[in-house]
Amino acid sequence: MAQRPVIELRRARSWKRAAAWALDGPPFAVAAWWIASWLGADLTLLIPALTALALAGFVYQLLCHWLLGATFGKRVAGLRVVGPDGARPGLGRSARRAAASVLGVMLFGIGPLLALFTRSGRGLNDFAAGTAVVEAP
Repeated sequence: MAQRPVIELRRARSWKRAAAWALDGPPFAVAAWWIASWLGADLTLLIPALTALALAGFVYQLLCHWLLGATFGKRVAGLRVVGPDGARPGLGRSARRAAASVLGVMLFGIGPLLALFTRSGRGLNDFAAGTAVVEAP
């Protein structure tokens, strides 16, 4: 019986995660700022517009992690998202991760920032989905 090769995954460095956030986040932040400045304080328009933007962020992360294993920012930073088996996450796991990510950002960014302060380097989205961000081979 052939043995499976051992694959060692190295936890993503905090500065690389921050670099990935710096690449992935600004388009959504600029869009939120533009929507808020354009619509002003009219909550009947502002809330649906920001909800649509949050949905766009969810879809972006869902598709990137499910199909590619990384968002644009993670690819540039040399990172990827893996499930417990070391492979890129499936559709369900990617959906849970994306939903928790959007929620964590809406909670004043505490979800992703948690990754900088946990021993495992995992954020709220990683804990919710059973994923980890690792150095890409």
